[in-house]
Amino acid sequence: MLTFADFVAFRRKKMYNVFNVVIIVVHWEVIILNANDLLKKAIDEIQNLDSGEKFLVKDLFKGYEWNRIPLKSRLLLGTLFLNYISSESKEVIVIEKTSANQQKYKKR
Repeated sequence: MLTFADFVAFRRKKMYNVFNVVIIVVHWEVIILNANDLLKKAIDEIQNLDSGEKFLVKDLFKGYEWNRIPLKSRLLLGTLFLNYISSESKEVIVIEKTSANQQKYKKR
């Protein structure tokens, strides 16, 4: 882990481009971990839906929970959820998109 002193040394030596790449990689890994946790929570919540019920991914979370998820993580979660439903889930089908271009799903 780089300290603040290391950061200052990098800047003085004009090596901060290497430092920026590290930050991006670390930040991306954090987003993936959060999105995987959210994906598991969304998949678990499907059990609480009635058969034939239509829903969006955001409907699987409480309003305040959804609003606290950063936009990047929400977009990644939507992609992960669609891939999971398309490849592994037999209890949910993909249906049309909304006028806001949000993917809708239906529980069988």
